[in-house]
Amino acid sequence: MALARGKTDARQTMIESGWEARPVDGRKAPEDDEWENPTIYIDAAKRREVEQFAAKLDGAGLPASQPSPEYTPYARMDAAALLTRISKDKPGLLQALQEAVLNKDLEAFVSALENEKVAKPGDLKQMKEALKSGNSEKFADVLRKLGEPELEKVMTQQALLTEDHWGNEVANTTDPLMGNERRTKGDSWLTCYDHNRYGNYDMIGNEPIVRGRPKDLKNLLYTTIELGYDADKWEEETLFHPYVLDTVNAASDVMMEANGMARLDGRIIGDRFTDAGREKSALWRASPQMTEG
Repeated sequence: MALARGKTDARQTMIESGWEARPVDGRKAPEDDEWENPTIYIDAAKRREVEQFAAKLDGAGLPASQPSPEYTPYARMDAAALLTRISKDKPGLLQALQEAVLNKDLEAFVSALENEKVAKPGDLKQMKEALKSGNSEKFADVLRKLGEPELEKVMTQQALLTEDHWGNEVANTTDPLMGNERRTKGDSWLTCYDHNRYGNYDMIGNEPIVRGRPKDLKNLLYTTIELGYDADKWEEETLFHPYVLDTVNAASDVMMEANGMARLDGRIIGDRFTDAGREKSALWRASPQMTEG
């Protein structure tokens, strides 16, 4: 049946719009109006100080963010964090900057930066020009530029704590680290960094940054360990078990084997089931302090 001229086929319209729909009263969907604030990176040691100053800004009678006053709490926290980055742990500087902000005295703010020499002459000149012309956006841009070096340090630290680690699985239930799962069972992953394959400036070739890692260890092993199928109930309740320590030692040998400094069973070196591998294994058992190679 043909539609009368001037009328709209509602179903066809929904098909063309990908079946998008809105409430019958014409309101926008909630996600259309929501905006996620960017992440604020704060040095963990300075978090409490940042929160305290943001609370002071709340009661200082400073103007709200325009044209969106609902984001004012975020802006206060962001400003408080920015001051900690600019001050760079110089004694008394953070307090001077905070006091200048609370007193709405930006000239004193710039003077504090100049006296402590935390800003370049060009940056100071731009801030003074921005104050004279009343250009708050230009002033804010210079401040963020001053805080960028410290921000990069905090972001790098955050990345190190939250980045995903990857590796090659070198032991699991089908190939147990201890030969079987009677005493213990678990899973082992090796980072397998190959420093000969990639250049120093290749992101793929960068070795994993792990705190406390000896400089001569390129490959690290991550292992999960639990008691095996032959363990009694009381053994699971002990705080220390020698079988677990045995597995830790085996995992250490695998890691050392991957770095060419020891040997477990040749699973990393690749001669595990060869005659040469059996000879090396016997040699290693006879002289465990000998380095592979």
